[in-house]
Amino acid sequence: MQLVCIGGFVVTKIYGFSRATGDLDQVLTTPRELSGELEQLAGNGSELHRKYRLYIDNVAIVTMPTNYEERLTEAPYQYPKINLVIPDIYDLVLSKLERNSPKDQADVEYLSKQNKLSFKLLRKRFDEELDFIANRNRHATTLETLWREWFSEQTAEQTLVAAGGERGRLKENAKHAARI
Repeated sequence: MQLVCIGGFVVTKIYGFSRATGDLDQVLTTPRELSGELEQLAGNGSELHRKYRLYIDNVAIVTMPTNYEERLTEAPYQYPKINLVIPDIYDLVLSKLERNSPKDQADVEYLSKQNKLSFKLLRKRFDEELDFIANRNRHATTLETLWREWFSEQTAEQTLVAAGGERGRLKENAKHAARI
């Protein structure tokens, strides 16, 4: 089984942001037929939730960039029958645009500053892969007027070189989280 993980779990456990989260948000279970069974075994109020204070939540309101699945990578946490995968950091940031809650904003600010993300690359991905999103003009305004100030203006080439080191940083963050 494969779970595409997003949200606070990824931001805290993979990227090291210190904030509370009690769920593992996921947007896609493969094979899809197992979604209901997974919800029963590991959803809100399940035995797993009561024992570990963490549950899997099937996210209903999220819009991912068109080609996000091409950029998925394995999470540093793996389990015998569950393969956890995470989106590219820019896809993760864009997944927070639609809801744009105060927690989402804090996550985006942390991720962008901590990882020196390029606003130009984020905006390019928004323009090319979220052209179908509802309320597009409102989201574009959010990017330009609220989120832009949190991002580095490094070139896309510098960003891609930096992203190459992301896997090593993910492994280091996982080792740190495992010790906690």
